[in-house]
Formats: sequence, C-alpha cells, structure tokens
Amino acid sequence: SKDVGVIQIELVPREHPQAEKYFQFGKAYQASPCTFRKSNIKWKIETAGRAFDSYYAFKEQQIKTDFEDEKQPTPKGEDAERAEKLFSGQWANKRKKMSKEERAEQSLFKDNFYEVLGLEAVGIHASDGDIKSAYRKLATHYHPDKMHDEASEGKIEAEKSHSTGKEKKEVDKVSHEIWMKIQKAYDILSDPASRKQYDSSLPFDNSIPSDSEEINDDNFYETFDPVFTRNAQFSKAQPVPFLSSKNCPIEGVEKFYNFWDNFQSWRDFSMYDEYDLREAESRQEKRLMEKENKKLREKFMKEERARINKLVSLAKTHDPRVRAEMEKRQIALEKKKLEKQ
Repeated sequence: SKDVGVIQIELVPREHPQAEKYFQFGKAYQASPCTFRKSNIKWKIETAGRAFDSYYAFKEQQIKTDFEDEKQPTPKGEDAERAEKLFSGQWANKRKKMSKEERAEQSLFKDNFYEVLGLEAVGIHASDGDIKSAYRKLATHYHPDKMHDEASEGKIEAEKSHSTGKEKKEVDKVSHEIWMKIQKAYDILSDPASRKQYDSSLPFDNSIPSDSEEINDDNFYETFDPVFTRNAQFSKAQPVPFLSSKNCPIEGVEKFYNFWDNFQSWRDFSMYDEYDLREAESRQEKRLMEKENKKLREKFMKEERARINKLVSLAKTHDPRVRAEMEKRQIALEKKKLEKQ
C-alpha cells in the first residue's frame, strides 16, 4: 500500500558477528519516521529468500564477514557434509537431468550459428577472420541503421505503389528477427570461451571402430583415418599429424601415435551441467552447484579420455606398419642372439 514500505533483508543467526548491525539497521527504519513527501511511512521488516535456511546450517561455525560484502567461508568437515545434505534435499528440484541422447536431440533444434553467418562450408573450422568478415558482410544489408536508410528510400516507392503499412511492418519484423539471429551468432562465435562451449554442444559422432568389426590391411586406413580426422578438431595442439599411408616411414608412424597417446582435448562438457548457477539464492548454494557441475564435467572428461585411448590402442593393434616394424625388430633381436651363441 501507499502507507507501508517494506524492506526485505536476510535474517542472520545471533552468532553472526554482524547481527547487531542488521538489528540496528532494521530498528532504525522501524522507529524513525520518513520525511519523504512530508508523510510518515511505517516500515515493516520481513525475511527474504531461502538463503537463510542454508546459512543457518553453519551457525555453529565461526563466521568472519563484512557488512558491505558478505563473503561466507567454505564449510569443512561435518559442516560441509551437512551443507551438501541440505543442498541435495531442498534444491533437488533445480537439478536438470538429461541424458546424452536427449542433449544431442535438443541441439538439433537450435540455430546453427555458422549457417546463420553463411559459414556452413567451413563450420567449426572457421577462423576468427572468417567470422568477422561474414558478420560485416551481413551487417551491410541487415543492420538496423542500413534497414532504416533503405526504408526511407523505399517510402516514396511505397507511396507510388500504394502498398499498405501492414506489409511494411511485416517486412520490418522479419528483418529485425534476422538481424537478432546474426548478432547473437556473432556474439557467441567471436568470444573464445562462448565459442568453445557452443562448438562442444554441436552434434558430434563419438563412435569408434570395435574389435567385432572385420579390420584388415586392406581397409585399415579407410576405417581409422576418418575417425582420427574427426576427433582432431578437439585437439589443443595444432597441427595434428595424419594417419598417412602405408609408405609413411616408421618415424612418422611413431610420431603419430605418440601425439595421440598424449592427446589433450579442449572439448567443453558444460552443456551437461545439471545446475544453473543463476538460480542460486546464496553464495553457499552457488558453490555447491559449481561443485556438482564440476564433478559431472570431470566424469565426461574421463569418459572422453578412455574413448580416445581405446581408439589409439585398437589402431596400433591393426596398423600393418606397426606390425611390420615389430616383426622386423624381433628378427633383428633373434639374429643378435644367434650371433652371441
């Protein structure tokens, strides 16, 4: 109402070192009349948010905080266990559970930002220069200022042709939606961190050959080369060596497998996060959300590493160049033994 002003503050336990400041803050507004517009306003103090419930779980812990910047310490031992239990119980409804298949299906319905900028031919391999150039080219036609100039020039033509204002509004609406998509695509792809997250969320074929497949010297290269090439896009180190051909010297073959044995991926698995940090109602809840998301990302990174290791091991087993080199070394070793005898 006009007669009552409400100040929402977060209650704190009596043990809180700044509890007295909170109390005096609320008491001052309750007791002191306000002079705004020459009318007395009654102030009512109420609790706000569920953050207090989470904070109260640590009331036995010594809290050191500042009134202007309430930094809560990270709980340890039993307090940490109590906090996680409270977190999983009260905020379980904020958890977004989705399988890999569901995430992949969801990504199919999103706009492909490379296609929006006309870079579908190069896709994830587009350089920063390609992205900037494509954006500028589209801006010369779809930027609101450019559209406004074109609209002003076409106004006379519209009057001559007696076209309706409704038709013009529809055209403006479509042009605005197109520009918003272009701007969003550029904002994501021009920022390294955002682009990494976006590129990692695009549909990707994680399949690798299996032992059950019939792999021989004739189909080895056509079986494994596309798989290594596909996964090479996630390599931190560039350029990535190719599987090459049967005529590649053994030094090149060893260099190839040494690279993949130590393969480091930049692939980002934040798309599988189950908690949205924007929904956190306190710093403590945010920290717990971050912890859960980190555990899940590490799980997917471990699976990714295992998948690459399996691919490399299988390729080594069936690589005719590796087998030929092992046989060559075995013959040389046996020859040395015979010479000693």
